[in-house]
Amino acid sequence: MYGLAASTGFEYAQRGYVGFSVEYRTDTTLVARYAGDPRPPSLCQWVQDNQSPGDPTWEARRLQCARNIVAAQRDALAAVRWIRANAARFGVDPAKIAVGGFSAGAVTALNVAYRSNDVGATRYFAGDDLSPIASRAQAALAASGCLYSFDGGPLTDIGAGDAPISAIHSKGDPAVPYSCIAATVTTARAKGLVAELSSYCTSSLHANKLYDATKQATDEQWTTFLARELPLYTGMRPPSTDPVCP
Repeated sequence: MYGLAASTGFEYAQRGYVGFSVEYRTDTTLVARYAGDPRPPSLCQWVQDNQSPGDPTWEARRLQCARNIVAAQRDALAAVRWIRANAARFGVDPAKIAVGGFSAGAVTALNVAYRSNDVGATRYFAGDDLSPIASRAQAALAASGCLYSFDGGPLTDIGAGDAPISAIHSKGDPAVPYSCIAATVTTARAKGLVAELSSYCTSSLHANKLYDATKQATDEQWTTFLARELPLYTGMRPPSTDPVCP
C-alpha cells in the first residue's frame, strides 16, 4: 500500500499484521489534459481515454503503458519473494502473505494475484531464484483496480491456483473502468476462484476517496476476507458473490 503506509497500512499493523510499503517502477509521464481539468493525466490514463488503434502515437504509448504495468508487477512479485526469504527476520508467516493497493497499486496487487508466473529475468537480491512459487501471494486486496487485458481479448492469465481477491469499485470510476473489474471478477469466479467485489453502482469515487466513504463496510469485508483466506481463524463467513452492477 505505497503512499498509504501512514494511514491504512498503519491501521492494519495495529490489527496485528506485519506491513511493508513497497516501491515499484511506474511511469508518471504527463502527456495530455482532461477537458476542463487543469491537471494532465499520466501516460496510461491518456492511452485509456484516447482509444485510437492504429495511430502510431497511441500504439507506441499503449505499448509503453503495458511495459510500465509489467515492470510494476515484477517489482511487486520480487517484494513478495524478498519478504518470504526474510520472513523469520520480520516475524512473518511465509505461507500467509497478502498484497493490497489503491488505484495503480490495486492494479499491481491484482497482477500479483493473477500473473505470478511472469517474474521477468532480473534478480532483485542475493539468492533471488526468480521462483514463481515463491512469488505467489495468498490473498490480494484492491481498491479501484482491475486486471487489464493488454490485447483487448479474454483474461486468459486467470486460472486455477491463483490467489483469492477482495475488491471495491465504483461504477462511475473516472480512472479505472468498472467494466474492467467486472470482467476480472466474472472471469475469476468462472474459474472457481474466490473473487469478492463490493460494487458501488451509484458512485464515481476512486481509490482512497471510495475507501474513506465506505471505510466501515470495507474494513469488515477485508478483515473477514483475510481471516478466512490466509487463514487466520476458522468459522468465518463464506466468500461473498455479490453481482456486478447492471
